[in-house]
Amino acid sequence: MPADSGFFRMGSVSMARGGLLPALRHNKRELPERGHIDPRRTPLNYGLTPQNDAQTIYRRVNVVLAENDIKPRKNAVIAIEVIFSLHTSWHERDSRPYFADCLLWLNGAIQGELLSFDVHLDEAAPHAHALILPMLEGKLQGRRIMGDVANIYRLRSDFMQQVGNRHGLRMERRLSSNARVLLAQAVRHELDQCQDPATRSKLWALFLDHIKRDPQPFADVLGVTINNLKKPEKSFVQIMTSKGKGSSQRIDKPP
Repeated sequence: MPADSGFFRMGSVSMARGGLLPALRHNKRELPERGHIDPRRTPLNYGLTPQNDAQTIYRRVNVVLAENDIKPRKNAVIAIEVIFSLHTSWHERDSRPYFADCLLWLNGAIQGELLSFDVHLDEAAPHAHALILPMLEGKLQGRRIMGDVANIYRLRSDFMQQVGNRHGLRMERRLSSNARVLLAQAVRHELDQCQDPATRSKLWALFLDHIKRDPQPFADVLGVTINNLKKPEKSFVQIMTSKGKGSSQRIDKPP
């Protein structure tokens, strides 16, 4: 990531992936330290919302769900997580104005109840985690708030115009060839695992073509990352020309 680039990621926290409490505990640094965290810098972390502990916030969420007679399904989206990150060189600069602007933008751009906004300065790059309870009209509506790929693009563009440009940043979106392969593989795996209707659509071949060219927006919607994924055994063409469960239309190998 170049020094003048910014990082914006939006994903979901589902009940099927462990639920909300582990995410809160990670963001609040209540879990055992991991190798990528520098404990000497952890005291530098701070929050831009009331500094409740993870359990207090989690109890608040359960109260809201009970008041609205909601019993989340096993695969329900229980929270939306937005991550804002900067280049490592920003450890030498004051990032508070940037993250404060991120918070202001978030409150106006994404619906739901903001549960926490925690800034981490104890990892490789300064970044912030925001967790949002996706309640609308008395219902959990995470997928509605996340929207589709077009909505992710719209939010990214708006964020750069309202926040990134003000701080002299540009959005970093380019992936290395291998990272693009890994991310496309992860997206395809997630779609298969959750039995997404797209895999049975007559437009499946078209979806695959878009995933092949730019998997990042799809990964954002699905909450997929390439962390800890192994290098694919198949070639990119083999992965992306798999028929899936939908149309048997072939995607031609690029010239």
